[in-house]
Amino acid sequence: MPGLIYTFERREALGSAAAERRISTDAIIAIAMAAKGQRGISFEELTEAGNPAPMVAVVFLDNESMHTFNGRIEGALGQHGVKIRKVQITEGLQMPKPPVVDAEA
Repeated sequence: MPGLIYTFERREALGSAAAERRISTDAIIAIAMAAKGQRGISFEELTEAGNPAPMVAVVFLDNESMHTFNGRIEGALGQHGVKIRKVQITEGLQMPKPPVVDAEA
């Protein structure tokens, strides 16, 4: 599975409402918007929520889903006053699977 690790930062010249929110919150919202309607995309924040340069790992089902996501992410980030500082390519990145919950237990 192809994967990318994004590092984000706040865009300059923002209104006070955007400047007061955590960058990580806005970045996660933008990632969710860019991934909406696509299969096989998962993501996880790698840094603490208050980090001024949050890092988020995004894992894709295939290269096509990564290409589609990358076409959407800049616009979604721009709506939230965030920009990409750095992108690292990580081949074979594995996200932890959520625990299986037995509904009958």
